[in-house]
Amino acid sequence: MSSTCGMSCRAVPSAISQLPRLLSAQTIGSVAVRFPFFAIGLMCLALGVFTFLFFILRGPDGPVSGGIELPMAFVMVAFGSYVVWQRFMARRSGGGPDGG
Repeated sequence: MSSTCGMSCRAVPSAISQLPRLLSAQTIGSVAVRFPFFAIGLMCLALGVFTFLFFILRGPDGPVSGGIELPMAFVMVAFGSYVVWQRFMARRSGGGPDGG
């Protein structure tokens, strides 16, 4: 019986055996990663504005969908506005992008 897996099946156990070394606290702590809140805020702002414009131009499909989509659009615009405001105020006050 021949295996159709080839080289990739043999590489998986090797990668799994290296996981404890790769996920050690020393390895994870040595890599600086910033969560992209500003990009997420801009996306939320754009999607919220798009949803509001869609409601103005077309109207909701029904009362239930409008009742779900309208508050979510408001939350997206509020979160996006907050994130963008925080980013610009941090830069204006001389702080870094993270406010510090």
